[in-house]
Amino acid sequence: MLVGALTFLPALSLGAALPAEVEADVNRISQMGGTPLVVASSQKVFGVVYLKDILKGGLPDRFKRFRAMGIRTIMITGDHCQRGRSG
Repeated sequence: MLVGALTFLPALSLGAALPAEVEADVNRISQMGGTPLVVASSQKVFGVVYLKDILKGGLPDRFKRFRAMGIRTIMITGDHCQRGRSG
């Protein structure tokens, strides 16, 4: 069983083609700011797992306080850039 980002699966030499509905799910999840992980074997793509980070409550207020103190804040993420913007 293989689970990973779509960009890494070709490097694993999957013999399975990506079904159109799985590709549509990957695109939809990415557009919603999530991280799509494809679940496959060497013979078949089974589907997609949807991961999404949830911001902790109170963070916007903390960042406002930092800015009021003259502290510049930035967000660094290894996720899809849409996820960084959605938080």
